Amino acid sequence: MKSHILFFSWVHILFYGCSEKVPTQKDICGKWYGSDSTVCLVLKTDGYFTANNLPTFVLPSYVKKEYGDKFSSEGKWTLSEQGRWQIKLISNDMSFYIPLSREGQFEEGTRWYLFLWVNQEEGGERYRFKKILR
Repeated sequence: MKSHILFFSWVHILFYGCSEKVPTQKDICGKWYGSDSTVCLVLKTDGYFTANNLPTFVLPSYVKKEYGDKFSSEGKWTLSEQGRWQIKLISNDMSFYIPLSREGQFEEGTRWYLFLWVNQEEGGERYRFKKILR
């Protein structure tokens, strides 16, 4: 009996739990605030963004060279999947990706969040953005 329960649990996880939900415009568009609450990223429904005070220690090194300690800009954004869901920010002079993930991957009603790797160390500490819900 225990082996049947274990078997069906694994089948459920394989077919339902591991399927990645596709983020919708409702999930993505809106105001996002960084870990320190002063950073704001606005993703608009028309495909444009505004970024205010993003810390450059979580961005590619060429951004820090161009903007110093804080990055503020505007431009276009797109959603893409390259092994994981990502938001690509495209301004006049540069572009970079912000990964998108979900809290509680296997639970219903989970929220999406954006993040950047601190000091560009993938798998290390994350600088997280949470969306402000209305």
